[in-house]
Formats: sequence, structure tokens, C-alpha cells
Amino acid sequence: MHPISNNAGYISPLVNAPGTALRSGTPSQNNAGQMLPFGNALLHVGARDDVAPIHVLLAEAMGPVASGRIQGLSPTQAQVTSVPQSNPDALTDTVLDTMKGRSTDLLVVRGNCKVDQAFLDQLAPQERPSFVLRAGTGMDNLDMDCLDALGIAYSNTPDVNTQSTAELALGLMLAVKRKIPQADSQMKAGQWNRAALTGSELGGKTLGIIGVGRIGGVVGAAAKALGMEVIGLASARRQQSDADRPAYLKAYVSLDDLCTQSDVLTVHVPLNNSTRGMIGKPQLEQLSGRNAVVINVARGGVVNEEALLDALDKGLIAGAGLDVFVEDPAPRGSVSDRLAQHPRVVATPHVGGQTLEASEKMGDAVVQQAQKMFLQRSVSQGGLNG
Repeated sequence: MHPISNNAGYISPLVNAPGTALRSGTPSQNNAGQMLPFGNALLHVGARDDVAPIHVLLAEAMGPVASGRIQGLSPTQAQVTSVPQSNPDALTDTVLDTMKGRSTDLLVVRGNCKVDQAFLDQLAPQERPSFVLRAGTGMDNLDMDCLDALGIAYSNTPDVNTQSTAELALGLMLAVKRKIPQADSQMKAGQWNRAALTGSELGGKTLGIIGVGRIGGVVGAAAKALGMEVIGLASARRQQSDADRPAYLKAYVSLDDLCTQSDVLTVHVPLNNSTRGMIGKPQLEQLSGRNAVVINVARGGVVNEEALLDALDKGLIAGAGLDVFVEDPAPRGSVSDRLAQHPRVVATPHVGGQTLEASEKMGDAVVQQAQKMFLQRSVSQGGLNG
């Protein structure tokens, strides 16, 4: 059974019972600034010394801000280990080497460590994690069927990157349409050629959103404020009706209508079998003739990179703003790399969540999950002082 994707993000069925689901939002604090995400249970009740702390393994670099929040966990509640940083190609082996011969209660991954059948088969049952926390939104690096079958709980942290990723999408729109990187490069080279930097405005144009959810909603509301007309892709859950339609959204439309009407197309959906390659040659041809721009801050595989590169080379679309690629990081000479190097592309190295604020939220999400697991262990062992 797959977890449900809703406003709270992905939560595995194993933690979907009342009182156990991972909560989103900012944890409450006491007067000392300590995080108390589960009421005041840990503060007022306390835990006995004979309750073992939770073993937390950070499989990927979290950054200094998030790591600082996580290291603030009480050592009586959690023991935190970070996997030594290595070449990205060796990440899986490094994580496995760290996990072997020890128990891991909470495994924290970002987007590069794949937790699938091949990964878990290399661990003895007692070495496998009890819970996998995806620090971020996308779940394509977790094999949820496998985790369900093995009884391993999992969740993501869907709200930590919402604002930061939405702002990056808007920034890429402006950068491509107004040729901001080219203008900056000219100035740094001592050039002054304004005629070559004539761009176009967003106001009065149509923004098409694939994925009218948390991130897409922030982008849509901001685009509306800039004077854009905003349309969204209709889906099984979001049909072409006015019921529950956000105020910023003019209409839900089909993919064909979205591509034939949009001046800017922005992608905010996870990568799965139904979204892989959904923007390909036919859709890019439908965008042609209107100086259109494609923005992707979701997952590289949602847009067919070969088709996008061909559309850019032929001038079918004006440009693209890309934060994600099929190969991330992109090997030299690959299609992903050729896209990143393209003169009509503004490329960033998957930095949608790279803000101080998002890092703080990410660290807090790890702390919340560790504290919850410790509290559950204390209750199950009768280890709470009343």
C-alpha cells in the first residue's frame, strides 16, 4: 500500500495511526528555546536514564545550519552520526559501510541516497533502519513498495522547501525573460550593450502550472500579483470546474490547452511513472511561436531533455530555467550538461532548498522525528517519569 500524498506530504501507512503521523510546521518552544513538537511531554514528564537514545544517521550533507539544529538534540534522546562525505558515485557504498554492524533507528536522506531493494538487501535485518526520513519533498529515491514490505516506516518533509523553491522558480522566470545573467556577464567584462539585452515582461503573459500544489500555489499567487494570467493542469483530483479553485487561478485545463496557451510553463510535480517525460517534443512544439519559456525546479526527468535541447537549438522556445537535471550532477558531455551550458538556459545546481530558512526547517524536521521516536520508545518501555 502506497502512502497518501496530501497537504501533509507523504506518510507511510505504518505511521498513519492517530497520534503517530509526522507533523508539519514549526515545533513549539519553551522559554529556553527548546523544541517541543509533541506538546510538553518531554519537558514535563521527562525520560528515565535507562531508555536508550535514538540512533540517527545523516546519510547526506545537511549543511551547517540544519546540522547545527540537529546537533542540538539532547544526547540522552538521540545519538547523531554523519556519514563521511565522499564522491557522489561512492555515496551508497559509504552509507552502507557506516550502517553495517550497528543499529539505525532514523535514517535521514536527501535526494541522492537511494533506499531501495538493492540497498536494503545488503543490510542484515537488525542493521536496517526503523524509519527513513526524506529531508525534502521528492520521494523518487525511496522504494516505497519495498519499505512497506519490510515494515520500514518513512516520510518526507514537504513544507520545508516550499517558499525557497517557489522563489527560485520566479527568479528563473525573471532571469530568462530579462536576460539577467547575460547582463551581469557583460558588465563584468566591461561591456555596455543594452540593445543586446532586450527582454520581455511577465505581466500580461500566461503562466501554465503543472502541479498546482504547495510550491505551484506560491508561484501562481506571486505570478498573479505580477499581472500574469495563471492556468493549471487539470488532473483526476483537480478537474475543470470552479469548485475549490484558488483565487489566483483562472482555470484548470488539459495538458494540450496548457501548452498551447502558456507563455511560461513551470513544472512542480514529483517524478513517477505518470510524469516521466510528460513534457516532450509534442508539448514543446505546442509552446512554439510565443517566445515561450520552460521552468523546471521539480525533477529533471519530468521534461524530456533531448526534446528540450532540440527545441532550444531550433529556436522553438525562447529559453529555459533549470534547477534539476536527469543526471544530477551532470557528467561532462551528457545531455544534461549540454542543457546547462546552453546559451538560452539559466541553470542552477539543484539549489531550490538552499536557503537559511529552509535549512532551519529541515533541521527542525529531523529533530521532531527523533524526539517523537524517543518519546514512543519511552512510552513503550514504560520509561516516562510521572
